[in-house]
Amino acid sequence: MVEVWELAAEEPVEFGAPPDVTPGHVIEGVEAGEAGGRLVVEAWVPESLRLVAAAMTITPLGQEQRVVEPWVSATEFVATTRTPPAAEFWTDQVGASLGTPVVWRALGGTTPRQEGQDYDGCFLQRPDKLPTTRGGVLCLLGPASVSFRWDGADRALWAAVRRSASALDGVRTGNCAMSPEDWTTFLDTGRLPAIDRLRP
Repeated sequence: MVEVWELAAEEPVEFGAPPDVTPGHVIEGVEAGEAGGRLVVEAWVPESLRLVAAAMTITPLGQEQRVVEPWVSATEFVATTRTPPAAEFWTDQVGASLGTPVVWRALGGTTPRQEGQDYDGCFLQRPDKLPTTRGGVLCLLGPASVSFRWDGADRALWAAVRRSASALDGVRTGNCAMSPEDWTTFLDTGRLPAIDRLRP
């Protein structure tokens, strides 16, 4: 069952949506705020969908029973592991996959973080991008997982981080859980395994 809601805008002044959004897209995040005395709602599908209006009304339309199709997030994933690997595991693996070095940096840092520091909350980034960017690929450590979120990294760096996760125990992303082998196949072909292999 899913809750269905309608969002109606009064006096809309801006509506920007990616050209390829379809009803099957999944909203990966929503932010609301104010700008210039108007309400702003921005959702990621995964590209930005933005609505600016004088007022908005949200109306519940009820519940619908739907089959939830498997989907993979384009911007984040969690690598499962008994013990998170050392920081050097990621810089070595990702650097080897890219064919160029990568470093850890704190948010907005213009130099690599010092050796031996915890990498929880740090970003993987190419050294030459440190002076001109603030993020990269954000990493968050859990007791038995390493979470990654795209935050301004180039496509090749993001792809290398995703591929490096196949060296761990498994990957969770969107509403799917995959073995390292199924994750690698998905990255290579874009095809998901059978539904019974996508459950945790």
